[in-house]
Formats: sequence, structure tokens, C-alpha cells
Amino acid sequence: MDEFGRMAVRLRPRLSGIFWPERKVLTAEQVSYFETVISAERAFLRDRRDLIDVLASESEVVRGDVYAWQDKASHVARRVQALILAEDMGEPVLAARLRDSLRTGTKHSPGDLPELVQARRWADRYAKNLNRKIVI
Repeated sequence: MDEFGRMAVRLRPRLSGIFWPERKVLTAEQVSYFETVISAERAFLRDRRDLIDVLASESEVVRGDVYAWQDKASHVARRVQALILAEDMGEPVLAARLRDSLRTGTKHSPGDLPELVQARRWADRYAKNLNRKIVI
């Protein structure tokens, strides 16, 4: 899945930003900021099951000082990734729920393809990389 950005979430801090360090030595404030953000990011996902929930979420997931930035345009692709992960984990009930949500999804912007068509296209792309069939 490397070609598609892996099965990962992009985390961003909710804290007020700091000026980027201008010197090689960080100030105490900068060190504290980075420690806080890194600690919050490390604690963001509890396990693979939690990753499925975050990937399948339609919107940003906020936890403490960080949030998972979830681009609306990538929602269908992320749900297909969540389906793949659920199948790999041996979670048939969860996989069925995700598959059903992809089949019955009705949200799309004007000019976008229906969710089912998008899901099947993403499944085909991922299937080639994974060398396996992904049924939607």
C-alpha cells in the first residue's frame, strides 16, 4: 500500500503553533511543544481495530491535542482500506458492515461518481498492489 500512502492517518496538532526553530538549539518552549505533540501523536491510535475506526470515519477524529486530518475526497478510499484491514484481522462482522456501507453509500458531490463506483475502483487498484481480490 506504499504507493497509496500506506494505511495511515495524517495527524495534526490542535495546539497553537510555534515559530519554526531558527537555530540548531531549541528553546525550552519549543522542546516542550514538540514533546507534547509527539506524545499525543504516539498515543492517538490504540491498535489496528482503532485504525479501522479512524480510517472509516467521515470526518476528522479529535483526540486531545491532535486530530486525524481526514480529507473528504479520500473518504471512500479510506473505507476500502478499513475493509482490507478488517478482513486481514479476521473480523468478518466488521468487514461486512464496511462492505455494506460502501454498497449503500449515497453521499457524493455534484460531478463525483457514486460511492459504489468509487469503492470498486479503489478496490481494483488496491487489489493489484496486494495481489488479491477485494470484494465490495
